[in-house]
Amino acid sequence: MQLSFDYWLLRVRRLLLVLMVTASPALAQVDSAQTIVHLLDYVGVDYPEAVANGKVKNEDEFKEMVEFTAQAAALLKTLPENPRKTALVADAGKLAQLVRNKAAAEAVAASTRNLRWAVIDAYKLPVAPKTPPDLGAGAKLYQAQCAACHGAEGRGDGLAGVKLDPAPSNFQDRERMAQRSVYGLYNTITLGVKGTAMSPFGQLREEDRWALAFYVAGFTAETADGARGEKLWKAGNGRQAFPDWVNLATLSSNELKARYGEEATAIRSYLIGHPDAVTRDKPPPIAFAQQKLNEALDAYRKGNQAAAQQLAIKAYIEGFELIEASLANVDPELMREGERNMMMLRELIGTPMRRIDLAKRRLALAEPEPFTLANLTTKSLVLSSGRGMACRPGPSPGGISACPRRRSGSAPRTGRNAGRRPRPWP
Repeated sequence: MQLSFDYWLLRVRRLLLVLMVTASPALAQVDSAQTIVHLLDYVGVDYPEAVANGKVKNEDEFKEMVEFTAQAAALLKTLPENPRKTALVADAGKLAQLVRNKAAAEAVAASTRNLRWAVIDAYKLPVAPKTPPDLGAGAKLYQAQCAACHGAEGRGDGLAGVKLDPAPSNFQDRERMAQRSVYGLYNTITLGVKGTAMSPFGQLREEDRWALAFYVAGFTAETADGARGEKLWKAGNGRQAFPDWVNLATLSSNELKARYGEEATAIRSYLIGHPDAVTRDKPPPIAFAQQKLNEALDAYRKGNQAAAQQLAIKAYIEGFELIEASLANVDPELMREGERNMMMLRELIGTPMRRIDLAKRRLALAEPEPFTLANLTTKSLVLSSGRGMACRPGPSPGGISACPRRRSGSAPRTGRNAGRRPRPWP
């Protein structure tokens, strides 16, 4: 029986754990994993306010730390089966024990950090924006949604927050903000904080939540640091620390300093205010997708299926997906075909190479172009011009034919097959 496109689309989006599908089990799983990461981030940052030198400083804060670590451990048990799940549950139990034993803040911070990254890696959580955050939109959202409690300058002194307990966060607290990542702020905006007046803002679009998170993170970006960071970045420094938005979004200033040195924190200050600079020299989405797909083929041929899978996913999330909306406006079927083919590729990566060879031979009957992973999976992609998307006969500048065509010298189809395009897959 032929399965519908919607079924395959749902499967691929569950696999990627990125595109939110309303009322689906995949959404619940992503929410649970993100909630765990959010709880761990909160404990890692706020634990020093609860415990010091093995003694409770604030009873309410301590109870919250105990509650949050217990919740994280319980939620981990409900996540889908994963080769690392048993170890993650065990580590969550150890963290909860550290908190109950009033362990040193450094030990708790290290445990929360390690477990947070382990969950992100095991369940492939999306941890960075897909497009450059719009800080202008973030500023407007902050004034409309946040300033009443957090204050116009983020000092936690808004009129609506005067009598709140606990008080609204002070985003000008440099010591505390140095421990917070933009991703942690994004999760707080998305999920809220239980037991406080901080409500979830999941109703905001994802890009708006990222814009708001970057704007808030910029409150403590010193002008001097930002200016120094700009000079360093434009001189070619910091590419190892910030190859994309992942480290910028997920690492705090303290973590960056420990991992990459003091210069990285200055560059972060600049990039927080200019996130578009990270991808300014990145190839356009189509070219990027082609590049990553061919890298995936190379990894697959070398026997590294895990790397091939990650590269194929990257090609979709950071390449093809970015032009889906534009392409759908011009040719919805072409967009769906590209999406289907990229999904088929990710499924085939887990199969023996002979299946790929069979697909290559069948594709060769329908397409005269030399086989590459790019034209296997994205033969239907079109290149975007500054004025929109168009289907152009013949080879495009990227080497991919944008329009369907017959093999040279072949006769037109007749009968019941007339008008049908050849299928590239068995």
